[in-house]
Amino acid sequence: MQDALPTHLGTPVVPTIINFNHPEAPEQFAQSLHQTGFAIVSVANGELGIYQSQIAAARDENIAFLDKPFSEKFPSLFLNDPYKDGGWFPLGAEGKTGGESNLLEYLHHRANRRGVDFQGHSFENTWHLFKGMQRLNDKLTSWLIQAMPKDNSALPTMHRLSTQMDGSMRSTIRFLKYYPHHPLKPEVLPAFDETGKVRLWNDPHEDGGWLTLIPMQSKPGLQLMDTQGNWYNVPWVDEKDRDPTRIMVVVNAGDILSAASGGKFALCLSKKREDGTVDKLHDPLTFEGHRDASGPLHMWRDGFYYQNRRLRLIKQGYYPSTTHRVVAGTEVRTSMPFFFHLNGWAEIGDGWVAYDKMRGYVRNKEAQREQALATMYAANGIQPPS
Repeated sequence: MQDALPTHLGTPVVPTIINFNHPEAPEQFAQSLHQTGFAIVSVANGELGIYQSQIAAARDENIAFLDKPFSEKFPSLFLNDPYKDGGWFPLGAEGKTGGESNLLEYLHHRANRRGVDFQGHSFENTWHLFKGMQRLNDKLTSWLIQAMPKDNSALPTMHRLSTQMDGSMRSTIRFLKYYPHHPLKPEVLPAFDETGKVRLWNDPHEDGGWLTLIPMQSKPGLQLMDTQGNWYNVPWVDEKDRDPTRIMVVVNAGDILSAASGGKFALCLSKKREDGTVDKLHDPLTFEGHRDASGPLHMWRDGFYYQNRRLRLIKQGYYPSTTHRVVAGTEVRTSMPFFFHLNGWAEIGDGWVAYDKMRGYVRNKEAQREQALATMYAANGIQPPS
């Protein structure tokens, strides 16, 4: 077994792995999510229709698409998706703190556009795997409800929202390919930046939905942070050395699950000058309260323009959302997280609905993705659309 690279915070510890088939697994899983925000579950090969061979086949068909020439991938660009959040996301479409682009490209498969975004390329194994992961998500959710204290006031909300994933078209699959360097710049970047901090492929962040399940990582690097601020390496074993009878699945709690279990959202407004530039010296304003009375969505004040950006979780629930990051390595790394979401109009507290949360996420990415596209057009000699 190999762990992720050590960090400037010290070598993170390895979390306990929960045997899905153990009689005490429901209590162990719920306790892990309650205490840390995440869990690692070992599932028997074939359990709930999830097979190692299926995971490998899903990985191969996604890599086959990403390995296509640029001209064949371009028609599947996410901008061609009506909601701008499905399809192919080229290198640099995701940014990091300070404006630097992440060295990854990915495919975003959405349940409500299955088979539409990728010009006829087959992802049959990916969607078969999705069904198995969906069954695992449902089972794990039932464990979380079962283990919540009976006197917890959020228990009825957990019961109600757990039924709002049935047939949800907002759930997604993301296949990520991380690069050790930019393809146009062949030198591999150092493990540490100029300040001595470890280089990251993904900044620390939380997911916005219910549960995120990650059944496959080709290389180490994923780290999870518990509620005390301690980083944990996600255990990783080379494919040739893996136990053929077990499948390890990383489970992260998302913001909506945290809110459903007693947390709270508030509206976050970004602060801009009249010329449209963002005032980076000030934190965004946060308005608490009900969706219909939580403060203005757009306003001018003291020479600044405030605009609705996204919902922010300002209070964690019984199951806190997981902060995680990916430490950069020296080889290409792939990962396939499954994001399970509620139906768009499921109320998540104070009148807010699940769509409010995800709409803000997409909108928050727009400027950075426009910059990435400009770079991509220039690198490939393409005239940007007018």
